[in-house]
Amino acid sequence: MNKPIKVIVMGGRRSQDFPQQNLDPDVEARAFLDVVASTRRAIDWQLEVQ
Repeated sequence: MNKPIKVIVMGGRRSQDFPQQNLDPDVEARAFLDVVASTRRAIDWQLEVQ
């Protein structure tokens, strides 16, 4: 039973010493504003298509 686990940590900003490179392949780090911006683009796109 080896299923990937998605963990989302919502907060303000990454600390300066947070590693940006050499992360494990299944690790994705995004800041709160990155998540909001990508969600907004997805919603705008869906509204334009319909």
